[in-house]
Amino acid sequence: ALLRSIYNGAFPASLLSGEPQPLWERGTRIALSVAIAGGPVWVWHWYQATRRDMESTLRQVYLYLYAILLGALTILTSLALSLNLILGWLLGASYAPTGAVHFRALPGFIAPLIVGLALWVYHWNTVQQESKQLTFRLLAARRAYTYFMAALGLATIAAGLIVLIPTIIDIFVPSARGLLLGADWWRVRTSWILTLLIIGAPWWGYYWLSVQNQARKGGAEERAALTRRLHVYIVLVLSMLSLLGSLVFTIFSFLQAALGGTLSAEVFRQAKWGIGVFVAAALIAYYYWRALKEDLAIGAERIARKVSVTLLVGPQGKGLASQLEEKLGYKLNVI
Repeated sequence: ALLRSIYNGAFPASLLSGEPQPLWERGTRIALSVAIAGGPVWVWHWYQATRRDMESTLRQVYLYLYAILLGALTILTSLALSLNLILGWLLGASYAPTGAVHFRALPGFIAPLIVGLALWVYHWNTVQQESKQLTFRLLAARRAYTYFMAALGLATIAAGLIVLIPTIIDIFVPSARGLLLGADWWRVRTSWILTLLIIGAPWWGYYWLSVQNQARKGGAEERAALTRRLHVYIVLVLSMLSLLGSLVFTIFSFLQAALGGTLSAEVFRQAKWGIGVFVAAALIAYYYWRALKEDLAIGAERIARKVSVTLLVGPQGKGLASQLEEKLGYKLNVI
């Protein structure tokens, strides 16, 4: 609300009057009221009520799945919307009469970007500090977080490919374009394609290379981790379902046109999105199938189950327990 007020003050929000709106508008007052009400509640619960909960599983759920993960998702979404707005203007895809009107939505994208970044940085630093004392207990949560972040990047790449393929078809098969598309239809599509691929590729590449390096170092033990198995198999299952569904849809489109006596280049108008999904799903399925075969070759599915170990120690043995947990890679029952 504050950024929107500043923007509207610098660039008149009303196209009719041309008068700038006041900074202290109703939206700013409401937003400040919400912050004043919510801030102390979070501060008391985080710094006072939960200060002894470092080993709590629920704390890890909050840190990784809520604060850090949702913070990263907010950053990804805000970056995509902001970059698309900028690329749309550079490519001439905007129908706004002026730059001030075109970028009116930018404060609404930058604000959650700042909030998401602050949320992510603060809680990630908290995790880094606590991980020094809870090396093993945070390992599973950190692994789950990394694979989920890789999944977000992969989904962004897939969306970019799904838009890219129909755009290529529209360029080479003019009859496949929609009837209402103007001469500049490609500008909007191109801005979204560039946005999704520019953000998704580095995002996925960073986190996937990270888990791949970890898998190479950890060997069969790391490749047999439940989080990795879930990530690889879920991506493969979704890719194969998308592959099959898009193939059925594409074949149906061509058969319907052929049996109806209307088979022509216009059939691509309906089938192009199915082809886009098919190509994206095929590329992802092929890559992850190779990753799965590599895991299986190293013995990820043959890894033995860990036994339940109980360690009986005296008062001086707490340090030994944590060292053993870190070496063995799983939790001990300490008495």
